[in-house]
Parts: sequence; structure tokens; C-alpha cells
Amino acid sequence: MSAAGPVFIHIGLPKTATTYVQAVLFDARRELAEQGLLYPGPRNHHYLSVVDLQGQKFAGNPVAQSVGVADALFTQIREWDGCALYSHELLAGLRPRRIAKMLPQFGDRDVHVVMTWRDISEVLPATWQERAKNQTVESWRTYVEQTRRGPEGGHDFWRLQNVPGIVDRWLKFVPAERFHVVTLPKRADKAAVLLERFCSVLGVEVPNPKEGTAVRNPSLGATEVALLHRINAVTRSRYTWDEYHRIVKGGLVQGFLSKRPGQVRVELDESNRPWVDAATRRAIEHVESAGCDVVGSLTDLGPTAFSSNPDARPDEVSTENLLQAAVEVLVDVALARDQGRRSLEDRLDKQRLKLATHGASRAGGVPVIEPAGGSTLERIVREMAQSEMTRRWVRRAADAYRTLRDRR
Repeated sequence: MSAAGPVFIHIGLPKTATTYVQAVLFDARRELAEQGLLYPGPRNHHYLSVVDLQGQKFAGNPVAQSVGVADALFTQIREWDGCALYSHELLAGLRPRRIAKMLPQFGDRDVHVVMTWRDISEVLPATWQERAKNQTVESWRTYVEQTRRGPEGGHDFWRLQNVPGIVDRWLKFVPAERFHVVTLPKRADKAAVLLERFCSVLGVEVPNPKEGTAVRNPSLGATEVALLHRINAVTRSRYTWDEYHRIVKGGLVQGFLSKRPGQVRVELDESNRPWVDAATRRAIEHVESAGCDVVGSLTDLGPTAFSSNPDARPDEVSTENLLQAAVEVLVDVALARDQGRRSLEDRLDKQRLKLATHGASRAGGVPVIEPAGGSTLERIVREMAQSEMTRRWVRRAADAYRTLRDRR
């Protein structure tokens, strides 16, 4: 038994309310540290460290900022005497040689693996959406046909969702009693219950979520994903990965597509129930035979998310509905851009008044402020920059302007 506390490695699975759990726990990291649990940071270093372990690429795209992040994160853990949490759903896909390379970084500490698990009939459409948010163009029909072939069919879905394979890989390195399977229940407060179960494994009190910080990964309806696929087809040749992530995923999807009212949830057709049931039974039987520690109930995993509603089929969204959605999103984007511009102009006008007042007070005079009128933001910044007396304040305002401009 190690003198230092154990390391809990949360490997996902993806689309099991991991974003919610990670957000709540990271917001409460000071409170958790007082209880002896380290959640090292910054938070995005958990993602970047996995990318670093896998060779600085995500979805085939180089992620240069990941270089060396794994070593930095693991150093924080080694230097902490208590328990530690390392959490990202991409860890589910680590190959044995990567796991073997990573675990010695934690010294002689005991390692526990935590796997959060959800009904696969809900995970399948959620994963398809997430792939679309990462610039993939793949029809719903093709996706379902390929995933129903199982792990042997080679679809990338199973790399992070093949429970028997994932369990077997990690059990080569940790005993079954230290492999904790935490199930996501089927109830309105399922994320909160998952958090409670997760914290019971960590041995800490359940923190209270802070308002506005524990945001779930937004989902999209059938029409919205179909529209996103068409956007992806255009942007793949025009945007770099970083540009896409910032403009489309971080801006258009989270700011506009996910907020459209009246969205129709994407669900599997009833005809898929037999193979989904069979895949679920095989996975449950494998976990039971392996002797893993189950927190919750394996009955939570029974597939229930099926529909015969034709509107839930993204491939059959009409051109008229797509056009209507595109126009509405375009109007929303234009309005938000105008509001952002006006807000920025107001801020710069206030800063301009402050700068002029500051300069006049130092010169002993009374400032005469001319209204900005219809001048562009660039001209406002140039006018401000002409004042030698207030150069330091101008630099701050110009930096703030550029930051806000880049966010638009």
C-alpha cells in the first residue's frame, strides 16, 4: 500500500455526463483539496495531456499546445500527498503501451480506474452529434449501419465505447476491485445522481454546483445536426482545425444552433432495438464476469431510447426546413454581432471619455469631448493612441478591444 493517496483515473466513457461531473468538481477543487483530493489544473490540461500521450493529435489534427502538458500534470499529482483525480473521456481509448507508459508517472501510488457508463441507445445518437461538432460529415444512416456491426466492424465509435475491450485493457494494470463502474440512471436528475455516485468512489462530499459553471455539453436536434453537416462540408476546406473549433463549435454551435427552440431529439429507429439489446447484454455480462466494482445498478443500462417518429431522422430533414433553420440562425448571428459591436462601441466611448478627462485633469484644463458619431472602432482606437499623455491607458484599451474583437 502506498504511503501517498491513490490516483483515480476517470476514463469516461464519453457522453455519460462527464462534462457536468468535471465542471462541478473542478469548480470545487479548493473544497476538495481541503478533503485531501487534488483535481490538478488548468482544467483543459486533462484533455491536452491525453492528446500529449497519444502523440499531439486529436481527430487527425495537430494540437501543438499539448506538448509537455502530461508531464506537467503528472508532476502536480506526484507532489501531492493525498488522493488525486485525473479525468478525461479520451482515456478510454488509450492502448496498452500508452497505459504502461503513463502509470509509472504516479510512482508507487495505488491506481483506481473509474468508468462512467450509460444506456448505449442514448450514447449512439449523442456520439454522432459530437462527431458532427468536430467537423465530421457522416449521414445518420451510414453511422447506424456501421456501428451495428460492432467493434469488429471498425467504426471509430467503438474505440471509446467497446466496454469489454476497454475493461480488459485496463484490467491488465489494475485489479478488478479497483476498477469502478459508475452507472448513469434513467431519471430527471440523472447527472446529479451520477455526481453523487462518483464522489462516493472518490471518498469526498458532493459539492454544490456553482450557478452558471456546471454546463452540460449542449445537444442538437435532427434539423440542427443536418444543417451543421452542410456547414462542415463547406468549412473543411476553408478553416483550420483551430478556426473551426473557435468559430463553428465554440461560436455557432454553442451560441446559436444548440439554443434553437422546438428541436426534435435524434433517436434510433425501433428496428435497431434487437442488436442494441444484444450488445448491451454482452457488455453487462463481461463486466459482471470480470468482477468489477459496480456503483449504481447495471439495470440502468437497459436500452430505452428508440422512436418511430420520422422527424427524429436527420437524413430525412426537408430542404425547406433546412433553409428555414439557416435563415433563422443567420438572423440571430447578425443580431448578436450588431449587439456586440454596439456594446464594444459603448465601452470604447466610455474609455475615451475617461482618457480625455484623465488627460485634462493632469493638464489643468477642462476636456472637450466630441461624440464618436459614426466613426469606426479602428478610428476610435487610433484617436486614443495619438495622446502621448495617456499612452499607458491607451495600450490597455487597445488590448481590450482586440480581445473583444477576436471573440466576435
